[in-house]
Amino acid sequence: MSNLLIIGGTGLVGSAIIRESQKNQHLPSYHNNHIYAISRTAKKYRSVPGVTYVQGDALEPSTLQSSFDSNPNVVHTVGTLIEQSKYGDHGTYASLNRDAVVNVAKMMASKYDGINRRCLVYFSAGNAPPSYLLNERYIQTKRQAEELLLGNKEFQQKIRVVVLRPGLIYSYHRRQLMLPLALGLIIGSAILKPLTSYIPTSAKYFTDRPLSDAEISRAVLEILDDNHIEGICEIEHIRLLAKMWEKKML
Repeated sequence: MSNLLIIGGTGLVGSAIIRESQKNQHLPSYHNNHIYAISRTAKKYRSVPGVTYVQGDALEPSTLQSSFDSNPNVVHTVGTLIEQSKYGDHGTYASLNRDAVVNVAKMMASKYDGINRRCLVYFSAGNAPPSYLLNERYIQTKRQAEELLLGNKEFQQKIRVVVLRPGLIYSYHRRQLMLPLALGLIIGSAILKPLTSYIPTSAKYFTDRPLSDAEISRAVLEILDDNHIEGICEIEHIRLLAKMWEKKML
């Protein structure tokens, strides 16, 4: 794995990837790599050996320029469940769920030669919650981003794009109030999964098994380590990738 740039490096998923990566400090290869964690709030965080926090915004490409100098792989975790009016145009579904990652892909394509394709991992989403729970524009903009990333010929030539489609992501480190909901969905998905073909599209969200931030992080590290992984990864594939990484660490 080469240097890694995490867009949204101080969020739940970005923090988990950093935490999981630091478990590998005993490996000789760990010290040949470096993580750059980009965030709007990076100034609040203190850099540590192997991790540098960088102030930046994926919707302002000029703030990302220097972070691409080391030709890193990129994990893009930025997105929003609810539009954030306090950020104006930078807080919309279109901006955060679609435009930000397309900006990153364009930056990669402009700087990378395509001979040794670097990886871009984009966090999309599995089945969307029913529209009475969440605005439909959430999943629409996620799917638009997928189409733009996977359908662009220049991106295909220069970038190894991997799209992750998790359901709910829970953590024992942050947002612990989500744990009861996650437990309920884990039980519910186990019961409903065999009945998927009978469940209307609007309710299939409840068949998606929640994933822990640790599982997600291990899957990401496996993706970065295996150049053959490309395209869309659904929940069961993500779980498999996490287990593959766990075996490597034994």
